[in-house]
Amino acid sequence: MDTAPWKTGVEGRRQFTVYRKGARCHSSPVESGIEGRNPAGRTRTRQPMHILLRGTTTQRLRLASGLILFAFALTHFLNHALGLVSIDAMHGFQEVRLAVTRSLAGGIILGLALIIHVGLALGKLGRRTTFRIPPWELTQIFLGLAIPFFLAPHIANTRLASTLFGVNDIYFYELLRLWPGKAW
Repeated sequence: MDTAPWKTGVEGRRQFTVYRKGARCHSSPVESGIEGRNPAGRTRTRQPMHILLRGTTTQRLRLASGLILFAFALTHFLNHALGLVSIDAMHGFQEVRLAVTRSLAGGIILGLALIIHVGLALGKLGRRTTFRIPPWELTQIFLGLAIPFFLAPHIANTRLASTLFGVNDIYFYELLRLWPGKAW
């Protein structure tokens, strides 16, 4: 039996579990004795912290805003995938999706998530003390900076055209715009 208060993994690193009152190093709750005593002498059991509550406020904001943007992109791409079923299926799901994302609350939440996520990512990039960057992180930074340039024409032709000029940007419009004369 391992007498150390931690269990080493494949790479020889200690395994930690984060609790509400700090981190404890252990291999299992039984071995580690996660029951502690508070100043009054009563025994208490610490509950593991939820994954969304870990990290700094900045990390949690970036995670929350990223999850909101991911949910939007996922529903948007699922809407495109319904084109394999039929144009009517795409249009039906688009009505539901747009009812959420183009509502006042949906627009504010989506806009704030975009601003927060981009702002925090650029802030993190600006605070770097060295530009020795692993290839995977360099790829992530490059793609993250490239996305707005690829999205700008799409946003201008859909959301801005709808808001500013009253264009009915249903999928028929988008397919005709992308493939004129070949959409049907």
